[in-house]
Amino acid sequence: MMITIPKIEYLKVTNYRALHDIELKKITPLTVFLGPNGSGKSTIFDVFAFRSECFTESLRKAWDRRGRFRELRTRDSEGCIVIEFKYKETSQSPLITYHLAINEENNRPFIAEEWLHWRRGKTGKPYLGSLRTGSEKGGIS
Repeated sequence: MMITIPKIEYLKVTNYRALHDIELKKITPLTVFLGPNGSGKSTIFDVFAFRSECFTESLRKAWDRRGRFRELRTRDSEGCIVIEFKYKETSQSPLITYHLAINEENNRPFIAEEWLHWRRGKTGKPYLGSLRTGSEKGGIS
């Protein structure tokens, strides 16, 4: 039995720590990040750790572990923290876009926007599946 590993091909991050606005296109299985200390190299990997902890534990725990908005949001920035990545589950799968926007109200994180987007089949119309919107304020506990 052959095990397939999903492949991330694109990453866009806004207002997450040192990553004020970064977009990485055409990510390959071997991608190298170079830059001076404090430029955000490790933060790129923490984006995925943060998202993983949100799925496995909760948004609140991942949020608290990183110092909440004060430490998570890029200094002197406003608006949501946004994480978006595009990936394929297999080499034959359609490209799937996952989008997450997080904000804070009364020191509690909430998901302002979260969605998946992919095309059905090779020539199918786009499908936008809403997972959660900002109407459920208060965050995930």
